Amino acid sequence: MTPPTPIEDCRAPPWQDPDMMSIGRGTISRGSKGRLVPTVRAVVNGGGLPKVFGIVVRQLRKERGLSQERLAAAAGIDRAYMGGLERGQRNPSLTTIDRIAVALDLSISEVLAAVERQRQ
Repeated sequence: MTPPTPIEDCRAPPWQDPDMMSIGRGTISRGSKGRLVPTVRAVVNGGGLPKVFGIVVRQLRKERGLSQERLAAAAGIDRAYMGGLERGQRNPSLTTIDRIAVALDLSISEVLAAVERQRQ
C-alpha cells in the first residue's frame, strides 16, 4: 500500500467540500443529499428584492405617519418581524404582503408597483 500524498492528507471532509456547497445570503449551506443547490439572488441597487420591498414599506409607513409597531399591529404581524422586513432581512409571503397592503389601505398591486418603481 502506498502512503497518502500530502494533498490527500489535507483534503476536507466530504461535508466541507466546496463543490458540495452553495452560498446564499453570505452563508454556506449544503444541498439536499450533498448536491449543489443553486442560489439565485436578485441584486438591485446594492440589495436584493427583500431589501427593496423593505424600503418601500418603510416609505409608505412614514408617509402615513405610522410607527412600525402600529403598522405591525394593524397587519397582524410581530413588530420584530416587521422590523426585519423593513431592513430586508425577511422575505415576505404573499399573505404577509397582503396584510401589509391592507394595513396601509392599499392593494397588493399598488404595493408591488411601488416596489417596481423603486427597483428602477
